[in-house]
Amino acid sequence: MINSQHNSRPATLWTKNFIGITVINFLLFCGFQMLVPTLPVFVKDVGCSDSVIGWLVGISTLASLLIRPFCGLALDRFGRKVILIIGTGLVIITTLVYHWLAIIAIILAVRFIQGLGWGICTTASSTVATDTLPKSRFGEGMGYFSLSVSLGIAIGPTIGVSVMNATDFTFMSFVAAGIAFLAILLALVIKYRKIAPSASFQFSLDAIFEKTAIRPSVLIFLACCCNGAVFGFISLYGLEKGIENIGLYFTFYAISSLLTRPLIGKMIDRFGFDVVIFPGIILVAAGLLAIGSASNLAVFLLGAVFFGVGFAAVMTTLQTMSVLFAPRSRFGAANATFYIGFDAGTGFGSILAGFVASLIGYGPMFCSFSLFMLSAAVLYIVFKKNGSKPSAADSDQ
Repeated sequence: MINSQHNSRPATLWTKNFIGITVINFLLFCGFQMLVPTLPVFVKDVGCSDSVIGWLVGISTLASLLIRPFCGLALDRFGRKVILIIGTGLVIITTLVYHWLAIIAIILAVRFIQGLGWGICTTASSTVATDTLPKSRFGEGMGYFSLSVSLGIAIGPTIGVSVMNATDFTFMSFVAAGIAFLAILLALVIKYRKIAPSASFQFSLDAIFEKTAIRPSVLIFLACCCNGAVFGFISLYGLEKGIENIGLYFTFYAISSLLTRPLIGKMIDRFGFDVVIFPGIILVAAGLLAIGSASNLAVFLLGAVFFGVGFAAVMTTLQTMSVLFAPRSRFGAANATFYIGFDAGTGFGSILAGFVASLIGYGPMFCSFSLFMLSAAVLYIVFKKNGSKPSAADSDQ
């Protein structure tokens, strides 16, 4: 159990800093997610093809993937505050300029820069959150912090579509930027852990990647392959099946994830990782099989609940694992290493799902992706047997 060796650190969870960074993270996700359903409509209006629209997600994910290792390095060398503000500033500026753009290449370039900013600010916010958490309640804290992600993903797209339908894309982009600007204002007033970088620092792969987070990163890569497939193709699959209101899938997914994350975190702290991650893996696989065999909306929504609860369990467990055993001086690198697996899995899964679906169809594709979760379960067992897990005391170094 995680809390067995942590009696000296105060167990206070709801500090001003933790509440502040959780609100900041919600604002970041809410503002950014407002662009998810609205930016494709805008670029379609300026003459972009469907293939180019697909790159809007891919190029942003690629940019985040490329910047995260260096962001983790910068967080541990130069501190959290300046990196968080720089990343958020890039997101705000790029959000504001879209409505002036009409050239496809420039739109993609701006989206790439926005992906850099997104990778920077989300890595920074996660690192600030981990700085504030007592080890005895680390899993619970990460569960609550991840609520800000689920809530932002659930609310942001709805706000974006509603505002754009009532006004236009330009006004919507100003609202999205304004929400992110609130995050900067709040980031200016919360307190940050002081950083004392080592004088013997050398640029290397060991400095960029945190070794304690590599195995969780590999596992979240496999889980996010499934996530990328579902989010990339569930709408098209619903249309193919003649399902009306397939958008309810995302609502049920978000609500089920939202309601269970705090409980998941508490279970991790009390019972350890195994008790949470294996049911999570099984539920994600069950969700994929339900979706792949669905013929009506009810089965789609059942799959959404399975997948939402399961993915919340897997992600919370692996993110906690990736940071909990890292030295505090390496929290930035640990968060960056974890999110590299997250981004890479989401992007690769979406691309692979498109290729597989073109060969065997959407339904069989979703069912076949359950093999990723089987692989994750096997690898988790192998990792546990072939490498000694760091002690909780090591994480306070």
